[in-house]
Amino acid sequence: MRLLPNHSQTSPRSSDNLAEMAESKSTPSNLLLGRVGRVWLSGLLASSAFLFLPKEARGTISIFFLVRAIEVAAKYGAEDGYLPTIEHGDTLLMALASAQVIWAWLYYRESVDSSYLRFLDHQGGRKMVIQEACAMNLKGGPEAILATPKTLTKLNKHRAKLGYSPVEANDPRFHCVNLHPESTSCTLSFIYFLKDAFRRALPVYIPIFVVPQILFKPKTLVTRPFSSIYHVLMGIARSSTFLSMYCGMCWLTSCFITDKVGLRTHLTVAASGFMGGSMVAIEKKNRRIELALYVLSQALPSFYMTLRSMKLAPTFKNSEIVLFALSVCVLVNSFLLRPHLMRSSYVSLFRFLFGKSGRDLASPIMEDESNEEK
Repeated sequence: MRLLPNHSQTSPRSSDNLAEMAESKSTPSNLLLGRVGRVWLSGLLASSAFLFLPKEARGTISIFFLVRAIEVAAKYGAEDGYLPTIEHGDTLLMALASAQVIWAWLYYRESVDSSYLRFLDHQGGRKMVIQEACAMNLKGGPEAILATPKTLTKLNKHRAKLGYSPVEANDPRFHCVNLHPESTSCTLSFIYFLKDAFRRALPVYIPIFVVPQILFKPKTLVTRPFSSIYHVLMGIARSSTFLSMYCGMCWLTSCFITDKVGLRTHLTVAASGFMGGSMVAIEKKNRRIELALYVLSQALPSFYMTLRSMKLAPTFKNSEIVLFALSVCVLVNSFLLRPHLMRSSYVSLFRFLFGKSGRDLASPIMEDESNEEK
């Protein structure tokens, strides 16, 4: 079923038909609201339920819906020719979002969600004093380290506990010596890091793959046990490899830029996050966009808070209400008029909520529009 009438295939109208059409379009409802307008109004009214949520939960929920509305809106633009189609757009989105998140992780920690911050601290595999020293050195060089002697003292105490010699602030290889004291080779330390990072990633992904298999696909464990277990193990291995490569590539990129290229700037951290985020290409196609959207949901609030701290963005009161309303309107519009642009999981959720498919719900709207063309 076409969502828009094809004028090229309609027969010429008689004067009576034209008069009827003019009369039908003169009704107040059709003058004020067309097909798309009625859909957007329904989405706007549905979003009013957001006001019943606790205020502390609104920000997280609005961002959750916003990033998914952005995905659908991008597909709208690509289908209508307003936006280019990027073959590996999910990987690019993950890389850009990671650039902001990793930069904020070291330089503006207050802008990152506390639970996600703890996740990065753990998966990053470096003590806080090492992270602080690296961040200060990249941003301000030896002068920044010397300006805060407590940081250098804490760092050398930590190194002494591990059996390493003290490091000097003016050491030209301060970043690498601080980051991986176990080896002078950045590549070799990268390999060492991957081994430990893989072990840290396993507890993250074992429940993600095992629990759905047990809850939603128990029959396959009986009918095809070897195949089911194989796919679960492969999923765990692939995702754990991705996360370990993500973290390892961030550190390796920072070493390469400072030691090989000779640049020392805080933007090195953003570049490192970009390269780390590109490792999402290891994941399966259907998981890449979900991971990218999740990191984007962390990056957008952080980016806005960064701009606001620089006085480059204003403060909007109750912005989460507006964002949620617009996001719901986009999603409802897509579900009713272009359900093929939504992922199957979204369509299934809307069908569960409304009890009908998008095409069935949209049919009265399309019938009204087609009647106006007769």
